[in-house]
Formats: sequence, C-alpha cells, structure tokens
Amino acid sequence: MVSKEASEKKSGMMFRMLIICLIQLALPFLSSAKVPAIPRINCASTNAAGAITLQWEADPGNADHYTIYWSAVATGPYSPETPPGGGATASWQLTGVNGNKVQYYFFVRAYDAAGNSSGASDTVSNILLKMPLIAKSKGIANLEWNAFDTSKPGINHVVRTDPDGKSKTFNLMAGLSFRDTITSPYCDSIYLTYRVENTGSCISGSNAMTNLFLDIIQPVDAFMDSISIDPNGHPVISWIPSISNDVGGYRIEQSLKGGFWSLIGISRGNLITSYASDSMNACKVIKTFAVITLDQCKNRSTGEHSYPHALSTLRMDQPSVNECKGTALLNWNTYKNMNPALGGYRIYRKEGSKPLALIGSTTPSVTTFTDEKGFTLGTSYHYFVRAFSLDGQRSSSSCPVGFTFTSLPRPDTLSLTYASVTDHQTIRMGIHFNPLETVTSIRVLRSDTVTGPFDTIASIAPRSFYDDTTAAINRRSYYYKIDALDKCGSLTRSSGLTRTIFLTCHTNGDESHALSWNAYEGWRGGIDHYEIYRFVNNIPDQANPISTLTGITTYTDPPAASLSGSDVVSYYVKAIEAKVNVLTESISNTVMARQQPLVLLPNAFIPRGIKNNRFRPVMDYFVDEGNYQLMVYNKWWQQVFISRDKSIGWDGKFNGDYAPGGIYYYRLNYKSLTGNSYTKTGVLLLVE
Repeated sequence: MVSKEASEKKSGMMFRMLIICLIQLALPFLSSAKVPAIPRINCASTNAAGAITLQWEADPGNADHYTIYWSAVATGPYSPETPPGGGATASWQLTGVNGNKVQYYFFVRAYDAAGNSSGASDTVSNILLKMPLIAKSKGIANLEWNAFDTSKPGINHVVRTDPDGKSKTFNLMAGLSFRDTITSPYCDSIYLTYRVENTGSCISGSNAMTNLFLDIIQPVDAFMDSISIDPNGHPVISWIPSISNDVGGYRIEQSLKGGFWSLIGISRGNLITSYASDSMNACKVIKTFAVITLDQCKNRSTGEHSYPHALSTLRMDQPSVNECKGTALLNWNTYKNMNPALGGYRIYRKEGSKPLALIGSTTPSVTTFTDEKGFTLGTSYHYFVRAFSLDGQRSSSSCPVGFTFTSLPRPDTLSLTYASVTDHQTIRMGIHFNPLETVTSIRVLRSDTVTGPFDTIASIAPRSFYDDTTAAINRRSYYYKIDALDKCGSLTRSSGLTRTIFLTCHTNGDESHALSWNAYEGWRGGIDHYEIYRFVNNIPDQANPISTLTGITTYTDPPAASLSGSDVVSYYVKAIEAKVNVLTESISNTVMARQQPLVLLPNAFIPRGIKNNRFRPVMDYFVDEGNYQLMVYNKWWQQVFISRDKSIGWDGKFNGDYAPGGIYYYRLNYKSLTGNSYTKTGVLLLVE
C-alpha cells in the first residue's frame, strides 16, 4: 500500500511534466509572433556620387529595426550600419562608399525589440560597370559588370545616353557583358554614357561610364549577285544587300589595269540592289565590277568579299564563219564567281525575222560552240550566250553579235599580163588580180593547143608572177591561163588565154637567115610591133633591134660579109603591147642560125708515134658537146674504146696494153646545136 506522502510526490511530478509539455507545444507559437522574418534585398543602385541605395522587403509587424552589413571583400569583415526609422524602414543609402569604382557586398538582418535576430539575407552586390578600351578603336563600347545577386540573376538592360538626352535600351536578358557597335547617327566624335540595370521588383542600377566614341566600323560587304548587259549594251550590276543595319548606299567600282578600281556610280539606300551604267558600253571589252557597301557615316566596307568575288561581263567574240562548211564558231570568256555556282552556258540564235531560239548549251568548262546551221545567202544571224547558276536562280547574258551570210568575194579582174622567155630556159608569166584579198590560191594551166586539154602545172599562193621551168621553149609555143580559187578551193574566176612566141630559123643557100614565129596572143590592146634582136657569138649586134615590124611574123636577115664560118649567129623576137600606159613585152626563145656541123676523122694513126698518136675527130663550133659519143671496135666487133668527151681520143691501148696493128671500126654519134642528131661510121687503120 502506497503511503500518502509517496502518492503526493508522484502527483506533483506528473503535473510538472504536463506543464513542460504545454510550454513546449506553445513555444513555437510564442516564438513566431516575436522574431522578424529574414529580409530579402530587392535592389542596389549607385548614384553619380558613388552612394549606394539598398531596398528590401520590410516586416513592420515583427521587426523593430534592420542592420545592414557591408564589406569591400566577399569574405569580410563586414561593417554594420543601422538605419533609423524602425521596422517600417525598407531602404537606406550608404554614403560612406564609392560604388563608381568598388564592388561591395551586402546582407541585412532584422531584429525585434528584444534584440532577437532574423537570419541573414542573401548577399548581394552593387553592379559595378567597367569599360575596358579596345585597342585603337573608338567604334565599339566594350562593357563588363558583375551580377547583383548570383542566385537570382534577373534581366539585365544596358542603357546608352548621348549628350542630347537620347537614350537607347539594349535588352540582354542574362549576361554580364555587352559590346555596343557605334553606328549612325554618331558619325562624329561624341561622348556616350552607359548604365546597366537589373530588373526585379525594383531596379538595380550600376554606376555610369562615359567615353568618347564615333562610328568608324566598316559595314559588311554586299554579295555580288550577277552582271548582265541590257539591249543597249549597258552593264547591269546586281547584288545581295549587306546585312549591316546602317547601310547608306553602295559604291559601284570598275576594275582598271594595275589592280586599281574606279568609281562609276553610287546607289543610295539599301532597297535598290542593282545599277545600270547608261554611259558605258560593255559589248566590245570585258569589264569587271565590284560593289562596296557604304554606311550612313560613309564608312566603306573592306571589299574582302567584293573584290575577290568581282563579276565580269560576259562577252562573245564575233563569230568565226566558215563559208566553205556553212558553220559559225562561237567563243566567249569564262563567267567567274557565279553564286552559288556556275551551272553552264546556253547559246541563243536569232535568224532573220524568226523568233529567238535556244540552239545549244555547254558545261561550265566549255566556252566554245559551233553552229552547224548551214546558212542562207543574204540572211542575218545573231547570237548571244547566257551563263546560268547551278540552282537556276541567276543568269548573265552577253551582248548579241552577228553577221549576214554572203558568198565569198570574187576578184574583179584576173589576167596574165605577159608570158615571156627568161634565161633562155624559163617562161615567166605576169599575174594580175584585184582585190587582193579575194584570191586564196592560183592554179596555172598549160596546153600545146588552143583547144586544150589544159594541164595544171602548178598551184601557187597569190603572187605577181610565176616561172614555168618545165617548158620546152625551143620546141613549141604554149597556151597558158590561170584560175583564181577562194579559200574553199572553189573556182571564182579564170583568165583569158595567153600564147608564148616560138621562133624558128632556117639558113638559106645564100647564107641568109629566114626567121618565122607565131603571133603573141593574150593582150587586150593587141600588138603594137615586133622587134628583131641579133647576137654574134653571144655579143649583141650594135644595130639592135635590127628590124621593127608591124603585123608581120617573118623576117629574112641577109648574109653578112663580116661573118666567118665559125661565127654563131642567134636571134630572138620581142613583142610590144599596144595601147598601154606601162610598157609590156614578151620575148621569144633564142634561135641560132648556122650550117650543119663540120666533123672530120682520120683514117689511120700511129699510137707510138710522135705525131698523130691519138684517134679523135676534128669538129667545128656547131657540135653540141653534151651529146658526143665515140666508140672503136676490133675486127671481131669487140669494143676497145669509148669516150663522151671530144677532147679525149683513143691512144691505141686496150686493157692497158697497146692493141695489135690492123683494121678497126669506129662509130661517132653527135648532135648539132639545133638538136639535130648525126652518126658517122668508118674504117680505121692502126699502124704499129
């Protein structure tokens, strides 16, 4: 049984335990009513003097006051500063700092009247804006700054203000740096001020940074698109606009020799993307162009893209027409820098009044094309070539070139002006034709008779004369004519016939010389007269010409007492053309007038004697030495000697030894200077 004292002691202990539990249950409610909430700093802004104003969310129902802790180093130590105003205070300006040059770190604690503290707020910083200069550039503002609250980055804005108060805001979202490229209207040096703002429930503003700037940034090059030629021959240059947003216009330049470029025009604004040079003709010479971008401050693009990718006009050469085959060869220059790539070329033809027609195409590497149309006389043909891009979106055309197909020109005149013997062995013919460029080759024809047939003896390039070295001038006269051929080898004109003079001579019994010749033929004006020329032993007669005859083709030269039997008399006849301003003549062959050649042969000789030890004939001047042959035979008709030189006689030896004495036979062949052949045979006595 429990005593009363023990029972009371147990009851007191249970009461105390109940009180403790009630206190523990009530303690959280009593605590939340008295301790302030942890503050949240919403923004920190720096003014022109460097003072920093903090704003936070107040808890006036529980907070008695706030204490701001700040430091220039994130790890402290931190200095406290308690603003007046009690728990309702939600902002405070720190004046003992320089937010224009230093980044500070801040946190805030709230305290109740009993001095109980809330937890510390998140640590934040004033936004310190810096502007590192870019070397040698006043055209870019390079901005850097720190975050206001790294746990809550918020949205950053950069505000630029000029001296006139004009502001521009750059919405950057997140980020702690920004490069502002200065463009128009800041074409001249100007001070620009920058400030960074972080937006939340309020605005955290950085310090302001000011520097001198101007627009010196080159705009981006435009991309060359195509170049073509309009119907008037003017080049039309097209381009893809620059991506720069301050384009003021475009400068169109033409390439010159030596790597220089010359301005030919300006295109204003960014909406016009082509330029036609109305004062320039691009049909005769290939021209190269580039487009340079100009911004609104007249800064020009680098040309790093434009110059290497400049476009040249497409030029087709004048067609090379082959009149013989009826074809036209077309050539043009390579089209470079087509964007995106060159797909090839298309060739067009306009025939007379017919519609324009596509007649062929080539790959990018082929810049020639042959039109094998087969042309019609009197019809005009015009061509142009068009380069096209691989995607088919761009093209460039050349100027048209053309021709009217006509037959090859024919010579107006073609004639043999003379045919005359030269050097006693050649017939030279004078050739005349006009115009010179109408004749490509000349065909020379010859015949023994006027009716032919005529044989082609030569095909020559156009010239003023031709020498026939194959003519037998001492046997006959010849008929000549010439044909003119064009470059296709076609006959375009034939001359009239020309006949040479063939002269013959007969010696009469009274030793007079009868000359006879055929009339020269071929001169339009006819023959004015003939002249007779005489030579004695190849020496011209002092009386030359010894006679002048008109309308007569015979002449008898009387015997001359001054001539000896060994003298050689020769003649030629010269014909003189009538009614010409320039003396034209034709000379005949040369003939010799003489008796039959005199040949004497001994009937015996003594090989071992002092005299008469050679057997050889004695001949006068009229033997042709080139046709001489002496042969000696023994009685068995075995040949013991032969000679073709009349100065060499038989010495009586056979096979190196003297032949035995006795009867031998000889045979002598020779010709006269006029070509007559003779043979003498006889008996010879060899005396030992």
